[in-house]
Amino acid sequence: AAQVYPKGHTSQQVAFARKHMRRMLHRAQRLGTVLDWKLYRRSRCRFTSMVRKAKTLAWRDFYASVNKSDMWQHIPRLLKPHQRIRVEDLQMDDGEWAQEDAAKAEVLKQRFFPPGPASQAFQHLTSQRSLEVTTWLADGVGDFPAVTEQEVHRRLTAMRAHAAPGPDGIVARCVQEAAPTLLPVLRQLFQQMLEEGTHPASWRVARVVPVPKPGVDPHLAKGYRPIALLSVLSKVMEGLVKDRLNHILESEHRLSDQQQGFRQGRSTELALWRFVTSATSALKTRKRCVAVALDIERAYDTVDHTALLWKLKSKGIPRYLVAWTRAFLADRKAQLVVNDAVFPFDVSVGVPQGSPLSPTLFILFIDDLLEALEPLVWIQAFANDLLLWIITAYRGAYPPEVQQALR
Repeated sequence: AAQVYPKGHTSQQVAFARKHMRRMLHRAQRLGTVLDWKLYRRSRCRFTSMVRKAKTLAWRDFYASVNKSDMWQHIPRLLKPHQRIRVEDLQMDDGEWAQEDAAKAEVLKQRFFPPGPASQAFQHLTSQRSLEVTTWLADGVGDFPAVTEQEVHRRLTAMRAHAAPGPDGIVARCVQEAAPTLLPVLRQLFQQMLEEGTHPASWRVARVVPVPKPGVDPHLAKGYRPIALLSVLSKVMEGLVKDRLNHILESEHRLSDQQQGFRQGRSTELALWRFVTSATSALKTRKRCVAVALDIERAYDTVDHTALLWKLKSKGIPRYLVAWTRAFLADRKAQLVVNDAVFPFDVSVGVPQGSPLSPTLFILFIDDLLEALEPLVWIQAFANDLLLWIITAYRGAYPPEVQQALR
Protein backbone atom coordinates (compact mmCIF):
# COMPACT_ATOMS: atom_id res chain seq x y z
CA ALA A 1 0.00 0.00 0.00
CA ALA A 2 1.15 3.52 -0.70
CA GLN A 3 2.52 5.44 2.26
CA VAL A 4 0.03 8.04 3.53
CA TYR A 5 1.84 11.11 4.84
CA PRO A 6 0.35 13.14 7.69
CA LYS A 7 -2.08 15.88 6.86
CA GLY A 8 -3.55 17.55 9.90
CA HIS A 9 -6.67 18.76 8.10
CA THR A 10 -8.01 15.42 6.83
CA SER A 11 -10.02 14.19 9.85
CA GLN A 12 -13.80 14.46 9.88
CA GLN A 13 -13.75 16.45 13.11
CA VAL A 14 -11.44 19.09 11.59
CA ALA A 15 -13.57 19.26 8.43
CA PHE A 16 -16.72 19.78 10.52
CA ALA A 17 -15.00 22.49 12.58
CA ARG A 18 -13.92 24.29 9.38
CA LYS A 19 -17.45 24.13 7.98
CA HIS A 20 -18.90 25.45 11.23
CA MET A 21 -16.37 28.30 11.33
CA ARG A 22 -17.26 29.37 7.78
CA ARG A 23 -20.97 29.22 8.60
CA MET A 24 -20.43 31.47 11.61
CA LEU A 25 -18.38 33.88 9.51
CA HIS A 26 -21.12 34.21 6.89
CA ARG A 27 -23.68 34.74 9.64
CA ALA A 28 -21.56 37.45 11.29
CA GLN A 29 -20.99 39.20 7.96
CA ARG A 30 -24.70 39.10 7.20
CA LEU A 31 -26.05 40.20 10.59
CA GLY A 32 -23.07 42.13 11.94
CA THR A 33 -24.01 41.86 15.62
CA VAL A 34 -21.43 41.81 18.39
CA LEU A 35 -22.64 38.39 19.56
CA ASP A 36 -22.30 36.86 16.08
CA TRP A 37 -18.73 38.11 15.69
CA LYS A 38 -17.90 36.77 19.14
CA LEU A 39 -19.27 33.35 18.18
CA TYR A 40 -17.27 33.42 14.96
CA ARG A 41 -14.03 34.21 16.77
CA ARG A 42 -14.72 31.43 19.24
CA SER A 43 -15.29 28.92 16.41
CA ARG A 44 -12.14 30.09 14.66
CA CYS A 45 -10.06 29.53 17.80
CA ARG A 46 -11.58 26.07 18.20
CA PHE A 47 -10.79 25.19 14.58
CA THR A 48 -7.20 26.45 14.84
CA SER A 49 -6.63 24.46 18.01
CA MET A 50 -8.03 21.28 16.45
CA VAL A 51 -5.78 21.64 13.38
CA ARG A 52 -2.73 22.15 15.57
CA LYS A 53 -3.48 19.09 17.69
CA ALA A 54 -4.33 16.92 14.68
CA LYS A 55 -1.05 17.80 12.97
CA THR A 56 0.94 17.09 16.10
CA LEU A 57 -0.61 13.64 16.55
CA ALA A 58 -0.28 12.80 12.86
CA TRP A 59 3.41 13.68 12.78
CA ARG A 60 4.08 11.71 15.95
CA ASP A 61 2.49 8.63 14.41
CA PHE A 62 4.49 9.17 11.24
CA TYR A 63 7.81 9.48 13.07
CA ALA A 64 7.05 6.29 15.02
CA SER A 65 6.44 4.39 11.78
CA VAL A 66 9.74 5.35 10.12
CA ASN A 67 12.74 3.10 10.73
CA LYS A 68 16.43 3.66 10.06
CA SER A 69 16.54 1.45 6.98
CA ASP A 70 13.99 3.37 4.90
CA MET A 71 14.03 6.88 6.45
CA TRP A 72 15.89 8.49 3.53
CA GLN A 73 13.29 7.23 1.07
CA HIS A 74 10.70 9.47 2.71
CA ILE A 75 12.65 12.72 2.38
CA PRO A 76 11.85 13.54 -1.29
CA ARG A 77 8.15 12.89 -0.70
CA LEU A 78 8.06 15.07 2.40
CA LEU A 79 9.59 18.07 0.69
CA LYS A 80 7.29 20.28 -1.33
CA PRO A 81 8.13 20.15 -5.05
CA HIS A 82 9.66 23.34 -6.43
CA GLN A 83 7.16 25.13 -8.63
CA ARG A 84 8.86 26.18 -11.85
CA ILE A 85 7.37 29.20 -13.61
CA ARG A 86 7.64 28.93 -17.36
CA VAL A 87 7.67 31.89 -19.74
CA GLU A 88 5.79 31.03 -22.94
CA ASP A 89 6.76 32.19 -26.42
CA LEU A 90 6.12 35.92 -26.62
CA GLN A 91 4.60 37.88 -29.47
CA MET A 92 6.45 41.13 -30.17
CA ASP A 93 5.00 44.45 -31.33
CA ASP A 94 5.92 43.75 -34.96
CA GLY A 95 4.03 40.45 -34.94
CA GLU A 96 7.13 38.26 -34.76
CA TRP A 97 7.59 35.66 -32.04
CA ALA A 98 10.34 35.43 -29.44
CA GLN A 99 10.98 31.71 -28.99
CA GLU A 100 14.50 31.58 -27.56
CA ASP A 101 15.03 32.46 -23.90
CA ALA A 102 17.40 35.29 -24.81
CA ALA A 103 14.79 36.86 -27.10
CA LYS A 104 12.10 36.47 -24.43
CA ALA A 105 14.37 38.15 -21.89
CA GLU A 106 14.87 41.11 -24.21
CA VAL A 107 11.12 41.52 -24.72
CA LEU A 108 10.44 41.32 -20.99
CA LYS A 109 13.29 43.71 -20.25
CA GLN A 110 11.71 46.36 -22.47
CA ARG A 111 8.42 45.81 -20.69
CA PHE A 112 9.68 45.71 -17.11
CA PHE A 113 12.43 48.32 -17.36
CA PRO A 114 11.58 50.94 -20.01
CA PRO A 115 14.26 53.50 -20.86
CA GLY A 116 13.92 57.04 -19.54
CA PRO A 117 13.07 60.10 -21.67
CA ALA A 118 15.65 60.81 -24.35
CA SER A 119 14.66 64.35 -25.37
CA GLN A 120 17.36 66.96 -25.44
CA ALA A 121 15.43 69.29 -23.12
CA PHE A 122 15.03 66.54 -20.52
CA GLN A 123 18.71 65.62 -20.70
CA HIS A 124 19.68 69.27 -20.25
CA LEU A 125 17.41 69.58 -17.20
CA THR A 126 18.82 66.34 -15.79
CA SER A 127 22.38 67.64 -16.14
CA GLN A 128 21.51 70.84 -14.31
CA ARG A 129 19.80 68.97 -11.47
CA SER A 130 22.63 66.45 -11.20
CA LEU A 131 25.20 69.24 -10.86
CA GLU A 132 23.06 70.99 -8.26
CA VAL A 133 22.69 67.82 -6.15
CA THR A 134 26.38 66.92 -6.48
CA THR A 135 27.47 70.39 -5.40
CA TRP A 136 25.08 70.31 -2.45
CA LEU A 137 26.33 66.91 -1.29
CA ALA A 138 29.98 67.94 -1.63
CA ASP A 139 29.75 69.69 1.74
CA GLY A 140 29.47 66.32 3.50
CA VAL A 141 26.61 64.53 5.22
CA GLY A 142 26.92 66.49 8.46
CA ASP A 143 25.75 65.28 11.86
CA PHE A 144 22.75 62.97 12.15
CA PRO A 145 21.16 60.70 14.78
CA ALA A 146 23.22 57.56 15.27
CA VAL A 147 21.80 54.20 14.25
CA THR A 148 20.59 52.23 17.25
CA GLU A 149 20.23 48.51 17.80
CA GLN A 150 16.53 49.10 18.53
CA GLU A 151 16.05 50.46 15.00
CA VAL A 152 17.78 47.45 13.46
CA HIS A 153 15.88 45.01 15.66
CA ARG A 154 12.55 46.60 14.73
CA ARG A 155 13.28 46.14 11.03
CA LEU A 156 14.46 42.56 11.54
CA THR A 157 11.27 41.55 13.32
CA ALA A 158 9.13 43.31 10.70
CA MET A 159 10.41 41.07 7.89
CA ARG A 160 8.44 38.02 6.76
CA ALA A 161 10.41 35.06 8.05
CA HIS A 162 9.69 32.82 5.06
CA ALA A 163 10.06 35.38 2.27
CA ALA A 164 12.11 34.28 -0.73
CA PRO A 165 15.81 35.17 -0.46
CA GLY A 166 17.67 37.44 -2.83
CA PRO A 167 20.65 36.61 -5.07
CA ASP A 168 22.90 36.05 -2.04
CA GLY A 169 20.70 33.19 -0.81
CA ILE A 170 20.41 34.53 2.75
CA VAL A 171 16.92 33.91 4.16
CA ALA A 172 15.19 36.23 6.61
CA ARG A 173 14.57 33.49 9.17
CA CYS A 174 18.32 32.86 9.58
CA VAL A 175 19.01 36.56 10.13
CA GLN A 176 16.19 36.80 12.65
CA GLU A 177 17.41 33.76 14.58
CA ALA A 178 20.94 35.19 14.69
CA ALA A 179 19.73 38.66 15.72
CA PRO A 180 21.44 38.72 19.16
CA THR A 181 24.81 38.19 17.47
CA LEU A 182 24.17 40.27 14.35
CA LEU A 183 22.63 43.38 15.91
CA PRO A 184 25.91 45.07 16.99
CA VAL A 185 27.54 44.21 13.65
CA LEU A 186 24.64 45.44 11.55
CA ARG A 187 24.28 48.61 13.62
CA GLN A 188 27.95 49.48 13.05
CA LEU A 189 27.71 48.59 9.34
CA PHE A 190 24.59 50.69 8.76
CA GLN A 191 26.06 53.61 10.69
CA GLN A 192 29.16 53.56 8.49
CA MET A 193 27.07 53.33 5.31
CA LEU A 194 25.13 56.46 6.28
CA GLU A 195 28.30 58.32 7.24
CA GLU A 196 30.01 57.50 3.94
CA GLY A 197 26.92 57.58 1.73
CA THR A 198 27.59 54.11 0.35
CA HIS A 199 25.65 50.92 -0.39
CA PRO A 200 27.33 47.58 -1.25
CA ALA A 201 27.29 46.63 -4.94
CA SER A 202 26.14 43.08 -4.13
CA TRP A 203 23.06 44.54 -2.40
CA ARG A 204 22.12 46.47 -5.54
CA VAL A 205 21.42 43.32 -7.52
CA ALA A 206 17.85 42.07 -7.92
CA ARG A 207 16.82 38.66 -9.13
CA VAL A 208 13.71 39.30 -11.25
CA VAL A 209 11.23 36.48 -11.83
CA PRO A 210 8.39 37.08 -14.34
CA VAL A 211 5.11 35.77 -12.92
CA PRO A 212 2.03 35.32 -15.17
CA LYS A 213 -0.92 37.59 -14.46
CA PRO A 214 -4.20 35.73 -14.04
CA GLY A 215 -6.60 36.16 -16.91
CA VAL A 216 -4.04 37.73 -19.28
CA ASP A 217 -2.61 36.13 -22.42
CA PRO A 218 0.74 34.51 -21.38
CA HIS A 219 2.06 35.01 -24.93
CA LEU A 220 2.20 38.79 -24.43
CA ALA A 221 4.80 40.63 -22.37
CA LYS A 222 2.07 42.55 -20.54
CA GLY A 223 0.81 39.20 -19.27
CA TYR A 224 3.70 39.03 -16.78
CA ARG A 225 4.57 41.05 -13.70
CA PRO A 226 8.13 41.29 -12.37
CA ILE A 227 8.80 39.91 -8.89
CA ALA A 228 12.15 41.24 -7.64
CA LEU A 229 14.01 39.21 -5.03
CA LEU A 230 16.37 41.46 -3.07
CA SER A 231 19.03 40.90 -0.45
CA VAL A 232 17.51 40.46 3.01
CA LEU A 233 20.26 42.50 4.69
CA SER A 234 19.77 45.29 2.18
CA LYS A 235 16.03 45.32 2.92
CA VAL A 236 16.80 45.77 6.62
CA MET A 237 18.86 48.86 5.79
CA GLU A 238 16.22 50.14 3.36
CA GLY A 239 13.53 49.73 6.00
CA LEU A 240 15.62 51.67 8.50
CA VAL A 241 16.00 54.56 6.03
CA LYS A 242 12.28 54.37 5.22
CA ASP A 243 11.39 54.80 8.90
CA ARG A 244 13.63 57.86 9.23
CA LEU A 245 12.38 59.36 5.99
CA ASN A 246 8.72 58.82 6.90
CA HIS A 247 9.27 60.41 10.30
CA ILE A 248 10.66 63.55 8.67
CA LEU A 249 7.96 63.74 6.00
CA GLU A 250 5.06 63.21 8.40
CA SER A 251 6.25 65.14 11.46
CA GLU A 252 7.14 68.19 9.37
CA HIS A 253 4.13 67.88 6.98
CA ARG A 254 6.21 67.78 3.81
CA LEU A 255 3.78 65.61 1.80
CA SER A 256 0.47 66.61 0.28
CA ASP A 257 -2.56 65.79 2.41
CA GLN A 258 -4.21 64.41 -0.72
CA GLN A 259 -1.84 61.41 -0.86
CA GLN A 260 -3.32 58.49 1.08
CA GLY A 261 -1.07 55.66 -0.10
CA PHE A 262 1.63 54.02 2.06
CA ARG A 263 1.15 56.48 4.90
CA GLN A 264 0.36 55.56 8.48
CA GLY A 265 -3.22 56.30 9.52
CA ARG A 266 -4.45 56.72 5.93
CA SER A 267 -6.34 54.37 3.63
CA THR A 268 -8.35 54.03 0.44
CA GLU A 269 -11.53 54.36 2.52
CA LEU A 270 -10.48 57.86 3.58
CA ALA A 271 -9.79 58.90 -0.02
CA LEU A 272 -13.11 57.49 -1.28
CA TRP A 273 -15.04 59.03 1.61
CA ARG A 274 -13.84 62.49 0.63
CA PHE A 275 -14.90 61.99 -3.00
CA VAL A 276 -18.27 60.44 -2.14
CA THR A 277 -19.02 63.27 0.30
CA SER A 278 -18.18 65.88 -2.33
CA ALA A 279 -20.20 64.16 -5.07
CA THR A 280 -23.20 63.63 -2.79
CA SER A 281 -23.16 67.28 -1.79
CA ALA A 282 -23.12 68.30 -5.46
CA LEU A 283 -26.15 66.14 -6.26
CA LYS A 284 -28.11 67.52 -3.32
CA THR A 285 -27.49 71.10 -4.51
CA ARG A 286 -28.35 70.22 -8.15
CA LYS A 287 -24.78 70.58 -9.35
CA ARG A 288 -22.62 68.36 -11.51
CA CYS A 289 -19.56 66.37 -10.46
CA VAL A 290 -17.07 65.71 -13.26
CA ALA A 291 -14.50 63.06 -12.25
CA VAL A 292 -11.52 61.45 -13.99
CA ALA A 293 -9.68 58.40 -12.63
CA LEU A 294 -6.04 57.98 -13.68
CA ASP A 295 -3.46 55.27 -13.18
CA ILE A 296 0.25 55.99 -13.64
CA GLU A 297 1.38 52.99 -15.68
CA ARG A 298 4.57 51.19 -14.59
CA ALA A 299 4.95 53.79 -11.89
CA TYR A 300 7.98 52.45 -10.02
CA ASP A 301 9.84 51.52 -13.20
CA THR A 302 9.83 55.05 -14.66
CA VAL A 303 11.20 57.08 -11.72
CA ASP A 304 14.18 59.14 -12.86
CA HIS A 305 17.01 58.90 -10.32
CA THR A 306 18.36 62.43 -10.76
CA ALA A 307 14.89 63.98 -10.53
CA LEU A 308 14.18 61.95 -7.38
CA LEU A 309 17.39 63.08 -5.67
CA TRP A 310 16.69 66.69 -6.65
CA LYS A 311 13.18 66.45 -5.16
CA LEU A 312 14.57 64.94 -1.96
CA LYS A 313 16.86 67.96 -1.69
CA SER A 314 13.98 70.34 -2.46
CA LYS A 315 11.88 68.75 0.30
CA GLY A 316 14.60 69.52 2.83
CA ILE A 317 15.61 65.91 3.43
CA PRO A 318 18.93 65.74 5.35
CA ARG A 319 22.12 65.30 3.35
CA TYR A 320 23.00 61.93 4.85
CA LEU A 321 19.74 60.37 3.62
CA VAL A 322 20.06 61.89 0.16
CA ALA A 323 23.70 60.79 -0.14
CA TRP A 324 22.82 57.23 0.86
CA THR A 325 19.82 57.17 -1.53
CA ARG A 326 22.11 58.24 -4.37
CA ALA A 327 24.39 55.28 -3.64
CA PHE A 328 21.38 52.97 -3.25
CA LEU A 329 20.09 53.84 -6.73
CA ALA A 330 23.44 54.04 -8.55
CA ASP A 331 24.63 51.24 -10.85
CA ARG A 332 21.79 48.87 -10.04
CA LYS A 333 21.69 45.52 -11.82
CA ALA A 334 19.03 42.91 -12.41
CA GLN A 335 19.17 39.19 -13.14
CA LEU A 336 16.14 38.32 -15.25
CA VAL A 337 15.20 34.66 -14.86
CA VAL A 338 13.59 33.18 -17.98
CA ASN A 339 12.88 29.47 -17.64
CA ASP A 340 16.29 27.86 -16.91
CA ALA A 341 18.44 30.82 -18.00
CA VAL A 342 19.51 34.00 -16.19
CA PHE A 343 20.19 37.22 -18.12
CA PRO A 344 21.97 40.10 -16.31
CA PHE A 345 21.56 43.72 -17.35
CA ASP A 346 21.94 47.23 -15.95
CA VAL A 347 19.04 49.28 -14.55
CA SER A 348 19.36 53.06 -14.82
CA VAL A 349 15.74 54.12 -14.23
CA GLY A 350 13.17 53.27 -11.58
CA VAL A 351 13.09 52.31 -7.93
CA PRO A 352 13.49 48.59 -7.13
CA GLN A 353 10.32 46.54 -6.88
CA GLY A 354 10.04 44.74 -3.56
CA SER A 355 12.09 47.26 -1.61
CA PRO A 356 10.40 48.58 1.58
CA LEU A 357 11.77 52.02 0.69
CA SER A 358 10.37 52.23 -2.86
CA PRO A 359 6.76 53.20 -1.98
CA THR A 360 7.95 56.16 0.10
CA LEU A 361 10.35 57.30 -2.61
CA PHE A 362 7.60 57.08 -5.22
CA ILE A 363 4.97 59.10 -3.35
CA LEU A 364 7.63 61.71 -2.68
CA PHE A 365 8.55 61.69 -6.37
CA ILE A 366 4.99 62.56 -7.52
CA ASP A 367 4.20 64.90 -4.64
CA ASP A 368 4.92 68.02 -6.69
CA LEU A 369 2.36 66.79 -9.25
CA LEU A 370 -0.33 66.78 -6.56
CA GLU A 371 0.70 70.25 -5.43
CA ALA A 372 0.39 71.52 -9.02
CA LEU A 373 -3.09 69.99 -9.43
CA GLU A 374 -4.60 71.18 -6.14
CA PRO A 375 -5.32 74.77 -7.32
CA LEU A 376 -7.16 73.43 -10.38
CA VAL A 377 -9.30 70.50 -9.22
CA TRP A 378 -10.17 68.37 -6.22
CA ILE A 379 -7.79 65.45 -6.02
CA GLN A 380 -7.21 62.27 -4.06
CA ALA A 381 -4.30 59.91 -4.60
CA PHE A 382 -3.40 56.45 -3.43
CA ALA A 383 0.18 55.84 -4.60
CA ASN A 384 -0.04 55.83 -8.43
CA ASP A 385 -3.88 55.94 -8.60
CA LEU A 386 -5.25 59.46 -8.97
CA LEU A 387 -8.84 60.69 -8.82
CA LEU A 388 -9.56 64.21 -10.08
CA TRP A 389 -12.94 65.89 -9.88
CA ILE A 390 -14.58 69.28 -10.02
CA ILE A 391 -18.03 70.57 -9.02
CA THR A 392 -19.78 72.77 -11.62
CA ALA A 393 -23.20 74.04 -12.57
CA TYR A 394 -25.58 71.36 -13.81
CA ARG A 395 -25.82 72.86 -17.29
CA GLY A 396 -23.14 74.27 -19.54
CA ALA A 397 -19.82 73.21 -21.00
CA TYR A 398 -17.24 71.26 -19.08
CA PRO A 399 -14.90 73.55 -17.13
CA PRO A 400 -11.47 74.18 -18.69
CA GLU A 401 -9.73 73.28 -15.40
CA VAL A 402 -10.23 69.59 -16.12
CA GLN A 403 -8.44 69.73 -19.46
CA GLN A 404 -5.73 71.91 -17.97
CA ALA A 405 -5.20 69.41 -15.14
CA LEU A 406 -4.97 66.49 -17.59
CA ARG A 407 -2.37 68.31 -19.66
